[in-house]
Amino acid sequence: MKVSVVMALYNGEKYLEEQLQSILEQTVRPDEVVLSDDGSSDGTVGLAREFIARHGLSGSWRLSENPKNLGYAENFHRAAGNASGDVLFFADQDDLWLPDKLEKMLAVLAAHPDCAVLSTDYEPFCGGEEALRVPARVRRRMPGDGGLERIDLTPKHIYIGAIGCCMAVRREFYEKASAYRFRGWAQDDFLWKLAQTEEGLYLWHVNLVRHRIHVSNTSTYGNYHDKKKRLAHFQTMRRAAIRMLARVKDRGGDPGGGKMTVLRRHIRMLELRIALMEERRLLNAVLLLPFLGYYERPRAYLLELLLALR
Repeated sequence: MKVSVVMALYNGEKYLEEQLQSILEQTVRPDEVVLSDDGSSDGTVGLAREFIARHGLSGSWRLSENPKNLGYAENFHRAAGNASGDVLFFADQDDLWLPDKLEKMLAVLAAHPDCAVLSTDYEPFCGGEEALRVPARVRRRMPGDGGLERIDLTPKHIYIGAIGCCMAVRREFYEKASAYRFRGWAQDDFLWKLAQTEEGLYLWHVNLVRHRIHVSNTSTYGNYHDKKKRLAHFQTMRRAAIRMLARVKDRGGDPGGGKMTVLRRHIRMLELRIALMEERRLLNAVLLLPFLGYYERPRAYLLELLLALR
């Protein structure tokens, strides 16, 4: 299998060289590394160019610069489109990969040909005093016990349970799934959700990435207590569920209609939550009670009722 590493760059000068070095030192080297810069204003581009030249990597490592800032999600998608590997590994600019990350994940993919997207646990570490801490609920779902589980589409699993820097995706699946992607849909969420539409999502509980948590990265664990941010988040989630539903229908592979039932109820739940907060439809608080099992965290019900009353 030809292997591509895909990395989106943006003002990552501070930690970039460490990450590039960890990719260079893999026990199984990638066939290509695709770096896409999104208009950095610091020394990111120069650092990447110098690293490629110093290590004689110009034949397999490529750096491109977007003519205008596309944003995190679109930059990753553009970079993935420029990669030619059979398997794409997504990398953040500020993490550290363990030396055998590629080797171990490729072995799992070879042993499970039905696996379209493979993700792993990670080891969080903080990059400064101001860094946000990983919530306990996130740590609990990463036991690091070596278990391999296939993630089926359920009311709880529809919420993303991994991060992009821990993911590998087969290019064939990526190209098919991209027909359902919309602009701004983050790569990790897009892959996590679309892979469930065909039982192709696997989660392996080993730590192969040291994921740096700091206030400047896009993977910080904030919250959505602000009504405007929460509403925008729910609109994106609803749009994603509609695309998932379309893919399930198009594939015609849903015996018993279980996936479509989950997705339709998930969409209905989001619509009720949006109207509760946006239009103060307080009756929705009653209508939402049967959907509490579709919440990622049921305590959000009370928060959104409070936001509606404000």
